[in-house]
Amino acid sequence: MKTIIRPALMLAALLPFAACGDDNSTGPGRYSGTLDFQYSGAYSGSFHAESDVLPRDFDTGSAVFGQRTQDVAGDEAYIFAQQDGPGSMVDNLIFSVADPAVGTVSCAIIDENCPLSAILVLGDDGAREDDDADAILLSSAGSVTITSITDKRIQGNFQFTMSDLFEDEQTVTRITSGSFDVPLLSSTDGLGGSLSRMSPARLSRSR
Repeated sequence: MKTIIRPALMLAALLPFAACGDDNSTGPGRYSGTLDFQYSGAYSGSFHAESDVLPRDFDTGSAVFGQRTQDVAGDEAYIFAQQDGPGSMVDNLIFSVADPAVGTVSCAIIDENCPLSAILVLGDDGAREDDDADAILLSSAGSVTITSITDKRIQGNFQFTMSDLFEDEQTVTRITSGSFDVPLLSSTDGLGGSLSRMSPARLSRSR
């Protein structure tokens, strides 16, 4: 399963940088970002990701940023975060919000019109492509509040209820106290469709 999930996350992470040459805003803080949350239930712990430069390598280390795609498929914001762990271990979170705007959206993912979705990958060895992650969790419900959004940055709070991709869906992990303040990077035309195919919502529907 890692052969499906990890390339999905990495593609989502790498696509925004094809367009960064068009962005002349390279002053201090342009690429700085943070994302934090707590999680409990079937799995428990804390998550912290931060970066202040444009990352190039997502095998290991900490990284966080957003991408907004606007195309024929719609308007969607993606938030990607990677927490650095011991050795080459990492945890990843990616979540998406359709039609992003200041305000709060809450829904259950089973609702076909739910504009939210998330995937959390815990205990992934970034140095080994053939190694399975400890857990792959998909969202079943969630709430995202966007407090500020511009063409360069997005900030807000979130919480999700997650279920294990391979376990009983009644066994849940709850993400709480989530917060993000990340650079919002643009993609070139045509890449948004590829990113959408790797979205957490599609992965949720495929299980």
